[in-house]
Amino acid sequence: MIFKSAFGFALTSLALAAGAQSISTLDQLTFQPTILATRGVVTSCGIRFTALAMQPGTRTGVDVVDGSVAIHSQGYTLVKAGLKSGDLREGAEKMRLTGKKVAWIRTEGGTPLAPMENKIIDADDPGFHMFGSPLNDGLTALEGFLADKKFWIGFSGGAGQDKVFSGTARMDERTRDEFSSCIGELATTLKGKK
Repeated sequence: MIFKSAFGFALTSLALAAGAQSISTLDQLTFQPTILATRGVVTSCGIRFTALAMQPGTRTGVDVVDGSVAIHSQGYTLVKAGLKSGDLREGAEKMRLTGKKVAWIRTEGGTPLAPMENKIIDADDPGFHMFGSPLNDGLTALEGFLADKKFWIGFSGGAGQDKVFSGTARMDERTRDEFSSCIGELATTLKGKK
């Protein structure tokens, strides 16, 4: 009787897993701080990341993820990302835009950053899209990056199935120091607005 129950549970679990989204691992992750200053006054601080993921079932097919999370003095978080695909043998200049839009990003233990009012807009850079999220959720995500936590980013739309990527943030001290310096400047800007 127990065997039949366990077998039924296993079959149900396999059926559910068949419809689950596969997650591609991000390799060669690099991080850099982002700073936006208007007339010398810091108005935004963030972290940009770039990485590649091998496409399942290929030896040279790759996806390239380029994204960022930034907090702004106006009290919101901005997520911006783009996704390209191509073949390693053809080089970076032959990578093509996928048409997929960044749908969400989440750090381990954090609240997912998702578009407020489901609004995703085109960025100035071709193939990149962006959305706004609450400030506190962005602060939690950035703290996760600084703590070298695992993160996930999802893309949807375009041709083919949605894509999810995961990686672990491992930043060098220079990136940490520059980001921390920017946050200090941003805090000064916010105090000046009160």
